[in-house]
Amino acid sequence: METNSSQFTIENRIDSMSNQFTKTDWKIVQYLKLNIEKFLSNNAVEIAKQVGVSDASIIRFVQKVGYDGLNEFKFILKQEIQKKPTANDISNEIHSVLLSDIKENLDKLFYSFTQEKVELVITLIKESKRIFVIGLSSYGPIADIIKHKFLKIGLNIQTIKNIEQLRFYTGIVEKMDIYLMIDLESNDNEIEDILRLLKKSSCKVIHISKFTGTKYSKYTDVVLNIPNIDYSKSNYVISNEIFIISIIDIIFEQLIKEDNNLFGILLNTTSYSSKVFDKEEKQIQRKLKK
Repeated sequence: METNSSQFTIENRIDSMSNQFTKTDWKIVQYLKLNIEKFLSNNAVEIAKQVGVSDASIIRFVQKVGYDGLNEFKFILKQEIQKKPTANDISNEIHSVLLSDIKENLDKLFYSFTQEKVELVITLIKESKRIFVIGLSSYGPIADIIKHKFLKIGLNIQTIKNIEQLRFYTGIVEKMDIYLMIDLESNDNEIEDILRLLKKSSCKVIHISKFTGTKYSKYTDVVLNIPNIDYSKSNYVISNEIFIISIIDIIFEQLIKEDNNLFGILLNTTSYSSKVFDKEEKQIQRKLKK
């Protein structure tokens, strides 16, 4: 096997191939992340026993990510651990303070986002006919991320990224529609008027905001709050997108966890995408060799 460069580390390989993993593969990945020293010191039979899979599954996994066998995989992994940069390489102070700020605010998010609220959102999604993600202005790119994520499990979802689109869809709203609105400040009078019209149509509105009890609240069915960061106390400006995506990830994971059909669609969709990507990658490599 060719020596892999830094951009093709085991961690990167696992991340890039995650869409192709089976449930057994994921069990191995989780064990590897939490017990890396045991993984390095044990053989396939011992690892398999601790993970709860067959030793053949361990071998298939390391071959799937591009290695001839377990010994080669462990040898490369050990080398990468020894070369891995420490926090000092990127400034220990910046690393620790930034990490602390993000963790503190993620803890606030998970504390406020109760299981009851998760279940309510999932119920609304399952009962919906269409989902519209409202991401006006700077929220457009994150609306696209949410759209592409849920398209992978076959949901009928689209984005609304300007006020003209929002007005249009307000005119053709149906009772089984969900409008997921990303508007952290929650103080636009025109949007308030549109929400009033949506409420009259009996569709469902989910609002992601930094605040509770806003002028939008009486027109929404669920408010999902991200932390309202006090930048006067925080040493670094943390992107709100981190917390918006975290909320979406919680909902997405719970959806596929509860519904095997959705999980199957996800595996089929991502597996197909990976095959197309691999085919295109091989074509590029052949052209480069010429």
